[in-house]
Amino acid sequence: MRIKGNTAATAMAITLVSAGGAALHAPAALAAEGYRLHQPAFPLMGGEMASTTEHLGFFGTAATSYGNSYKVVGNDGHRISSPGQTISLPTSALTGGAIPDGTYNVAVEPADIDYSQHTLQMNLIVGYLFQTGIEGGRVALTLNQPYQRSSRDVSISPQAVAITPTPPASLPPALSNALNNIVNSVANQVSDSQQQQLDYQNRDANGFGDSLLAVVYAQNLLDNRLKLAGGVSVSVPDGEYKSDRGPNPGFNYYTTRLEALSTYSFGNQRGDVFSGLTIGGRVAYGWNSKNKDSDYKTGQFFNAEFAAEKVNGNFAFGINAYALIQTTDDSGAGAPTTPFRYRAYGAGPFIAFKLSQRNIGLNLNYADTFGARNAQVARAVSLRLIKTW
Repeated sequence: MRIKGNTAATAMAITLVSAGGAALHAPAALAAEGYRLHQPAFPLMGGEMASTTEHLGFFGTAATSYGNSYKVVGNDGHRISSPGQTISLPTSALTGGAIPDGTYNVAVEPADIDYSQHTLQMNLIVGYLFQTGIEGGRVALTLNQPYQRSSRDVSISPQAVAITPTPPASLPPALSNALNNIVNSVANQVSDSQQQQLDYQNRDANGFGDSLLAVVYAQNLLDNRLKLAGGVSVSVPDGEYKSDRGPNPGFNYYTTRLEALSTYSFGNQRGDVFSGLTIGGRVAYGWNSKNKDSDYKTGQFFNAEFAAEKVNGNFAFGINAYALIQTTDDSGAGAPTTPFRYRAYGAGPFIAFKLSQRNIGLNLNYADTFGARNAQVARAVSLRLIKTW
């Protein structure tokens, strides 16, 4: 799809730089610190893939996205839960040696965790497209600034606490009371721990996300049928972040990405678009610095996306599919001792429309997550407006 006044290079630059906005989407800091990565689990390619003409100068895009993270899954793909545990009771000292240590245990049952987060995010991307002197080559410098409003609701089912084995009825009242006091103390500790987690998680978070700076090189080949782009981007931890709450627009660490994108258009060129099928692919690899507040470092990640679209006049429609996979383990304070890596796949349709007289294009994407591990599972929709000057 072609947006008059926009460019293939501009569109590809916008697609690449969109990757660094605050993620549309967490209980304890595990699996990519909060079951999320500094990369949106959402497709980025859209109706701009079939554009052909070029225009140097300033460009910009504004995007509004809504996401509903409706559960968090663990390494088995099922909802996470608060694990149960068995505590051996130190009864000897408490009972004057009448009941040896380890005779009785307190069993704490597992608890189900229900998780939901609603996020509204706005992104403003501005940039400038330069000529390189290489035929068909362009360089874009871009800035992506997100703003996010989110509300999280987490509930934990009550954890039953019981003593095992069941003490005999013949147990002297004083000893029975001592055991009951121990059980009640453990139950109170479990309840207090749950409440602390709920106070940490059930918060609203509004503010700017981390800024993203990027440099992108784009090249058109084969009479504009083949378009290639590559770049490097850095997410700067200048967004809103507070260590005493779960949801945060910012991540509080740097992320550097290397990214590449290509599209190929089939069919005849009609005006400034190809009327046949256009296919495209995007890959990225990212590295994270350590969160200086939590001393936690999220592992590296790989992101890939495939898209296909068909143009019909001023409209275009297509499909996206993506994969977001953590490739190295987390490290630092509180990191899991066993492999615990983020993974999510997703797919969905998109439609696009151009307003040629106003140099404006609109793109609407929807995607749903599947096959997730150690991740937030979400449905999301994004409306993107593109404008050149």
